[in-house]
Amino acid sequence: MEKKSIGSFIAALRKAKGLTQRELAEKLNVSDKAVSRWEREESLPDLSLIPAIAEIFGVTADELLRGERMKEGESLPRAEEKSEKQLKNLVSRSLLRFNNRSIIAAGVALAGLIGAMVANVGFNKAWVAFFIALVFYLAAALCETGFTVAAMAALNVEEDSEAIRGARHKILNRALLVFGLVIVLFAATLPLIIFPWSAYMGLTGDSWLVNGAICGCYGLLASMFVAWLSVGIAVKRGLFSLDAKQRARRRLRVISVLTTLGVMGLTLVADILLTENVTMYADAIVFDNYEDFTTYMMRKEEVGEQYGGVAIAPESSITYYDEDGNPTTEAKSRMQEIVNTEGETVLRYYRRNDNAVIIRYEASDSCLPITVITQDALNGAHATVDILDKVFAALYIAELVAAIVIYMIKSRRIEKRAA
Repeated sequence: MEKKSIGSFIAALRKAKGLTQRELAEKLNVSDKAVSRWEREESLPDLSLIPAIAEIFGVTADELLRGERMKEGESLPRAEEKSEKQLKNLVSRSLLRFNNRSIIAAGVALAGLIGAMVANVGFNKAWVAFFIALVFYLAAALCETGFTVAAMAALNVEEDSEAIRGARHKILNRALLVFGLVIVLFAATLPLIIFPWSAYMGLTGDSWLVNGAICGCYGLLASMFVAWLSVGIAVKRGLFSLDAKQRARRRLRVISVLTTLGVMGLTLVADILLTENVTMYADAIVFDNYEDFTTYMMRKEEVGEQYGGVAIAPESSITYYDEDGNPTTEAKSRMQEIVNTEGETVLRYYRRNDNAVIIRYEASDSCLPITVITQDALNGAHATVDILDKVFAALYIAELVAAIVIYMIKSRRIEKRAA
């Protein structure tokens, strides 16, 4: 029957029993507006309310779903056929309502990402951007949890038919898509709090894009594991069952995730080994004697802009301090010394070369050789590491795409064998 029949039937039964809409609403623990919408044929009662409504009015659930009392002599199979049709109609409407609400939850999560982008790029506050996004992600997860619980409760009827079990499976799968989106977006936002130098600096767009893509790949794998675990729990609790084809896909998903994690884990190790130490790509200057080193350090070389656009303060605005943190003169501040393993000063030199930003020497009696890395060389090293970061990001994505393609190919083979 159409929903018009149900609404009209409820209205007729209520009036015949002498109940107001408010009184009926109180008995069902719903609002009187909900009852009014039923009777105006604007919505339908949730499936979980059908038995209670039928009991209040002394009719059967089948009669309520049909929108009329069963005629005397009407065969049961015909009534059951109409009841089944109504049940399917209500299930489809419940799924449609849940899908619409899930879109809202996904939109909240995406709004968090947009808010993070605005805070990071517009106001240069990476940490603030992360926590703005986190609030939206938590709100999306809580909303989707509430929508899922409500949808499952609406399908909690005595008649545990195949349609009901299938609807529960669809609801869980679609909920897991939203939770997966939240997990991936959260992982892609993590670089905002991991990589900036301080809470008062933003993360550059290209750096966030590269590191966010890497973290997002791991987030996608994590969401797939959460989906596998959630379906297993639902099956154990008897919400629905899996046929042979679905069980085969479940095993394939586990194998795919574990294999991809292993491959991407090896890539991560290589990534750390090749990009963690930036100075290994800098062209260093090595001095085997003190004279050449002191001569080089006496050379006047201005340090330019650091890699990433951090400008060095003009010399006139620099305040110099001694080892105890007290203000001192430039001449005293520029006097440097090299101390050996015995604590003896082996060399005192005057440092005029501001471009020499890193000075290293051996832990020995003579401290030779002495290695110097300039700001220019360090800038080139950072550029090299940025290229490697982009290469590894592309490699992570390629590995993930390859894993998805292989999974789809094997999944189709499962379909063919089942057919």
